[in-house]
Amino acid sequence: MVFEPAFEVDVANRLKELQSQPVFSGFEWQAEQLEELKHLFRVSEFAYRVCQRYPEYVQHLLGSSELDEDYSYEKYYQALNELCPEDADEASLSILFRQFRNQQMMRIVWRDIVKNIDVKIILAELSFLADACIKVALERVSSHCIAELGEPLDSQNKRVDLVV
Repeated sequence: MVFEPAFEVDVANRLKELQSQPVFSGFEWQAEQLEELKHLFRVSEFAYRVCQRYPEYVQHLLGSSELDEDYSYEKYYQALNELCPEDADEASLSILFRQFRNQQMMRIVWRDIVKNIDVKIILAELSFLADACIKVALERVSSHCIAELGEPLDSQNKRVDLVV
C-alpha cells in the first residue's frame, strides 16, 4: 500500500531549496538520491522540516551507508554517550539531545518511507533510540545531582540509583 498525502506538496521547489543550501555547493547529485528525496518530501512533513533546518544531516546520510544499516541499542547508546560530555550543563545537553534525536529520527523516517525497511526493524530502532536517550540522560542527570546534592542513600545509608 502506498501512502498518498491528503495535501498537495510542491516537491520540486522543496528539492531546489535543499539543493541551493551552501552545504551542497559542488555536491554531485545522483538521480536515485533526488527521487528518494522527492518521495520523502511528498510523504513526510517532518523529514522536509528537518532537511530544511539541518541540510548537513542530509549530506551526511547521502555520503554514508547509514541508511542501509540496522542500528542496535548499543550503537545508539555509544554514539549519544560520546556526543554528550559528562560535564555538559543542562542547556548544552538539551541541544545535543535534540540534535541527535532529530538526526536519528530523520534516518529512521527515511529508512521507513524510502527504503521500505520492515516495520519490526523500524519499531525496534525507535525503541533502541528511546532507551539510549533515557539511559544517557539519566546518567548525566545523576552525575549532576550527585555533584550538587551528594549520593542518594536509602534508609540504611546504602547508595541507590536514580530510576525512570
